[in-house]
Amino acid sequence: MPGTDGSNGLARRCYQRAHPVTWLRWLRAAALAAVAAAVLLGWLETTQAHQGIGLATQRGVQAVADVAAAQQELRTADGGLHAIFLARAVVLTGPGQAYTTAVASAAQDLVLAAGNNVAGPVGGDQIQFAEGQLSTYRDQVNQAAADAAAGDPLLAQAELGYATTLAGALGSGLRQLGLAELTVVNASLGSRWLDPAVQWLLLLVPLAILLAIAGWTSYVLAAGFRRLLSVPLILAVLAALAFTAIVAAANAHDSEHATRFVHQIIAALPAPPAEFTSAGPDASAGTSDWALLAAAGLATCAAVLAFASYRPRLLEYRFPA
Repeated sequence: MPGTDGSNGLARRCYQRAHPVTWLRWLRAAALAAVAAAVLLGWLETTQAHQGIGLATQRGVQAVADVAAAQQELRTADGGLHAIFLARAVVLTGPGQAYTTAVASAAQDLVLAAGNNVAGPVGGDQIQFAEGQLSTYRDQVNQAAADAAAGDPLLAQAELGYATTLAGALGSGLRQLGLAELTVVNASLGSRWLDPAVQWLLLLVPLAILLAIAGWTSYVLAAGFRRLLSVPLILAVLAALAFTAIVAAANAHDSEHATRFVHQIIAALPAPPAEFTSAGPDASAGTSDWALLAAAGLATCAAVLAFASYRPRLLEYRFPA
C-alpha cells in the first residue's frame, strides 16, 4: 500500500477499513455534499430573509401608512365639520368641502389598507368594521346637515354629537388597526432569519464541515500518497469561505437597511405609534443582487474545484474519476 507507515496506528486502522483511494472517493462525495449544503442553506436563508424584508418594506409599512393617513383625514373631516356648524354655514354649504374631501380620502385610504393588509383575517375584519363605521359616520353627518337645513338646530346638534362619538370610536379602531399592522411588520423584521448572528452561524456550519473534510483529505494524501497539500482543494475551501462571507454579509446588510427604511417611513407619519422607536434614517431598503450573483459564481467554483482536487489521485489507480 503506497505510503503506509507501520508506526501510524490511525492510518493502519483506516486502511484496514478501505483502500486510500476509496477514502478519497468518500471524501470527495462528502466535500461536494458540504458545498451543496452551503448553497442550499444560503439559498434558504436568503429566500426567508427577503420574504420578511419584502413583507415589511412593501405591504407592511404601506398598510401602516394607509391607516395613519385615514386617521389624519378623519381628524381633518371632523375638524372641518365642527367649523362649519360653529359658523352656522351648514344651511348654505352643507357639511363643507373640507369635510367632504377628507372623508373621501379616508375611505380611499381604508381601501388601500385592505389591499396592503399584513395582519391577516383579524386585520381584514378590523378594516371592514372601520369602513362600516365610516359609512355610518357619513350618514349621521348628512342627517345632521339635513336637520339644520330643515330648521331644527337642536336635533342637528344632537345628530352632530352622535357623529362626533362615532368619529372617536372610529379613530380608536384605526389606532388598534395600525398597531396590529405594525406588530406584524416588527415581527417580520425581528425574525431569526434577519438576525445577523443566525445568518452567519447557519452558513459557518457547512464551512466547518468542509474544513474538517479538507483536513482529513490532507491526512489521507500524506499517509497514503506522500502528498502534503491539494491546491484545488485549498482553493475550493477559500471559495466556500468567500461564498459564506458574501451571502451572510449581504443578507445582514439588507436586513439592517430594511429595518432603518421602515423606521424612517413610520417616523415620518403624522402621528407615529407610541410603541415605535426610531433606529435612524436610511435611504432605502435595498437588496444586494450583485453580491448574490457573485456568491453563485463562488459556489460553482467551490464545487468544481472540490471535484477536481480528488481527480488526479483517483486517475493514478485507474479508478473511475
